[in-house]
Amino acid sequence: MHHYKLEFKFSFKFNTKGGLYPISAYLIRSNQFFNFIKSLKNKDLFYINQIITADGLFLRDWKDIKKLLPNKKGRTPGWYQYLKDNIILNQNNLRLNFDLPPTNIHNPLVTRPKIIPQSTNIKRIKNIWIAYWCPRTNDVIFGRIVEKQHFYNHHQTITFEHFTHITDSHSSHNNLTPRSRPTYLTKCTGCNLSEPNTFNSNTNSTCYITSLSNSTIIINVSKSNKTFQQYRKPFYKCVKQYSTIKQNVIIDYNLRNTRSHSNPTLSEDPIIYRTQLENFIDLDSVNILNRNLITQLISPDTLHLPLFNISKQLSTYNNIEFYTDGSLNRDDDFPKMGYGWIFTTNLSDNVKFSGSCKDWPSSSKAELMAILTALITCTPNSKVQIYTDSASCIDTFNKLNSPKLTARRFQKLNNCTIWNTVKYIINTLKLNVSLIKVKAHSGNPLNDAADMLAKEGSLSTDYLNIKIQHINTQSYHLTFNDTIIIDRNIRKTTKRITNFQNFQKHLSHNQLDRIKHHALNNLIDWEYSQLWFKYNSFSKPTCEQYTKHVSWKIKCSSNNLPTMDILNRNYPDLIKENEPCFLCSLHIETNDHLWNCPQVLSIIKPIFEKFYEKFKTIITSESNSVYALYSDSITQNPIFKWTKKPPTQIADIPELYCLLRNFIPTNLTYPFKAAKISKTITKKLLLNFIFDLHRELYEKIWKVRATKWKQYKKDHDINKKSFVNYRRNRQQNSHHNSTQRNN
Repeated sequence: MHHYKLEFKFSFKFNTKGGLYPISAYLIRSNQFFNFIKSLKNKDLFYINQIITADGLFLRDWKDIKKLLPNKKGRTPGWYQYLKDNIILNQNNLRLNFDLPPTNIHNPLVTRPKIIPQSTNIKRIKNIWIAYWCPRTNDVIFGRIVEKQHFYNHHQTITFEHFTHITDSHSSHNNLTPRSRPTYLTKCTGCNLSEPNTFNSNTNSTCYITSLSNSTIIINVSKSNKTFQQYRKPFYKCVKQYSTIKQNVIIDYNLRNTRSHSNPTLSEDPIIYRTQLENFIDLDSVNILNRNLITQLISPDTLHLPLFNISKQLSTYNNIEFYTDGSLNRDDDFPKMGYGWIFTTNLSDNVKFSGSCKDWPSSSKAELMAILTALITCTPNSKVQIYTDSASCIDTFNKLNSPKLTARRFQKLNNCTIWNTVKYIINTLKLNVSLIKVKAHSGNPLNDAADMLAKEGSLSTDYLNIKIQHINTQSYHLTFNDTIIIDRNIRKTTKRITNFQNFQKHLSHNQLDRIKHHALNNLIDWEYSQLWFKYNSFSKPTCEQYTKHVSWKIKCSSNNLPTMDILNRNYPDLIKENEPCFLCSLHIETNDHLWNCPQVLSIIKPIFEKFYEKFKTIITSESNSVYALYSDSITQNPIFKWTKKPPTQIADIPELYCLLRNFIPTNLTYPFKAAKISKTITKKLLLNFIFDLHRELYEKIWKVRATKWKQYKKDHDINKKSFVNYRRNRQQNSHHNSTQRNN
């Protein structure tokens, strides 16, 4: 998901225990990622801390890791070899190419071992006892430090003699409760926590462990004269009870293994913010439910004060009526949405509100924002009637409480997070809400007033955002680029993102350099180009004619028409030389030459002269505007204007070149917009026009070329069977050569 800049954000805080750095983060780029995850799961390995040394600088050898696993059989897994190849600096000592910083958490309740100066020496230690919580054993680990190591550019580690807690009660303490009994320790005779070191190599059966110094706490321990029949002397007694020590080490463990959250700044402090607001309004006069909803859900803070004032004004009304409207302006590359509403229960109060919003522009979202901001100011337990001209909002609102609208289907709604916020506001304020349809632009003065407010609101730069992390019914949401909330069907949206990224890779191909250059100069209308590639003017959804038509468009747009250079590349022994162009006989035939061939230029000139008149007739017959207002977009259009003064090559006219390659130039769509022809009619007229144009181009250029290509095959005794036999023989030869290499 990180590759596509997608990330799930959660409305609740959660802590990851057992480590901070999952192994999966270091395997994400492998094509065997899911197989590696399955292997790690079977081995109970989740965090990088489990497979590196205690100082966090070296990857452990697989033999050492295997000793700690429940199942010690099997060969070295692929994920371990992948880590060695990608995160290791030195293959001899398995030094990591990064340092995992130790978690230096200040815990005033405990004391940690003292940090010694960095040096190459090992310092021997006597009579210092430590304890820490081990998630692998789910128990407290006790130990007596025997040495400290703090090498240069390393984290300090300690090696300690492992002691275990004696769970049996001594006979002298039978009258004490379990929590009050003293904690006695005895030497561990060996366990799976033991690691290879100089102490464990000796013959005595004593267990030694190496750990990071700052992951342990110091405890007070003294020697005891008590004896336990089933355990070997000597015995030691802790000053504190086992339950107290366990509580301390668990708290310390949680502090060290919890992702830290940044502290709120002073501007986010609710006490300071309330004090600032008190300078402008008496907050106690605003209902606490409205006040909390506005402060928690509405952003930016500049919108809080006007909403507080409106909520204060409406506090005396139990039957509330609004007229709402939204505005969407797509005149430029940055669509603007505005919303506005007017309180109509008592017009003399002159209560109205407007503003703007961004991201996922649609008229429905603008209308929905108007409804949301109106509801958030309503008095609790009131009856609310909202008059709107958006049938889409009314239909969706009526479905919100339907049992058929499951949680999964709800997430597929457009603006689902905003609808969830509307539900949350209604349930919190216990409102009785009904939406009533009014006809748009029907002369209703109240609806027209709301429409004017929405258009004025679109000019505002205080864009309304909803802080959905405060909605308990919205446990998580998906974000793009860490800022934009995916407020659409997640599957369709992610598919669109991946399609755009795949298209970017396609456009970066070296054969499409010229098309990419024209695209960066905004010469191509991608909306209509996409429609053109999907366009089917034939009566059947699947037929041979349609297949050929699609094949022509794809091969033409990607420079993959079967010209002589490509045929020679694919069948070098069958077509031995690059033959000259079948149309001009002057240059070697390639895809690039085909659309710059001087003969092609002379062929298409009368075609474009004929279609210029047809194009002009189509627009003038459908437009209700004055011809003089859009005449220049037709007469001065470079797609047709070149016929009066032909260029030396087609590439000199980028718009014409794009059209011949089956990409729709913006100059071809702009005249429809200038003539104020609706998009629905434009799609129908323009796609039919382009189909007729390309059909004639295909007939006059490619069919003529295909006729000469057939004559060439006849002269050289090449037929369809020749190509089939060539491919078969080539496959057999390649198989024979690979068999010989293997032998």
